[in-house]
Amino acid sequence: MDKLISYVIRGSLRKKVISSLTIPNTPTLLAKKINIDRGSVSRTLINLQDAGIVICSNPKNKTGRIYKLTEKGKKVYDKVRKM
Repeated sequence: MDKLISYVIRGSLRKKVISSLTIPNTPTLLAKKINIDRGSVSRTLINLQDAGIVICSNPKNKTGRIYKLTEKGKKVYDKVRKM
């Protein structure tokens, strides 16, 4: 768990993205919410998904993919939020 926490806090965008995923969201809406380009948000979501922190709930969709925190991601978020 410590490695994941370190991974998130080392990247300000990773931290912003997981903080904005307290409710499931799409990359486009996340990008608007945190004022970052959609491509950067999408790449960050893929990296967070590879780390097991987020999951796409409708991966077969080409557009409108919805991402949410995994149980592990919620624990990481809780720890990072308190720092």
